[in-house]
Amino acid sequence: GVVYFVVNCVVCFLIIFDKDKRGRGYRKYVLSLQISSMLTDVFFTIGSPILLVNNVLIYNVGFNPFRFRTSTFLILFFILFTEIGSSYFSCAYYRRN
Repeated sequence: GVVYFVVNCVVCFLIIFDKDKRGRGYRKYVLSLQISSMLTDVFFTIGSPILLVNNVLIYNVGFNPFRFRTSTFLILFFILFTEIGSSYFSCAYYRRN
């Protein structure tokens, strides 16, 4: 909880207040990756969808205080997953070029 939040804030501050002029463009990709990873981890702490194919059933395992519908949960899951993937590949592409 609190330790996770503090460590992520420290990492974000290190990324933001870095004085190296060579990595200014790279910082926005790394910061995006850090924030989206943090949001995804918090989102998955709330609960994760379980798909039972033989029963055609999707249910949520974990603590779900907001009563998300399964379709809303899956849409948010794919958006956050896509954000992490695109941020990671943006970092890799920037460093390669």
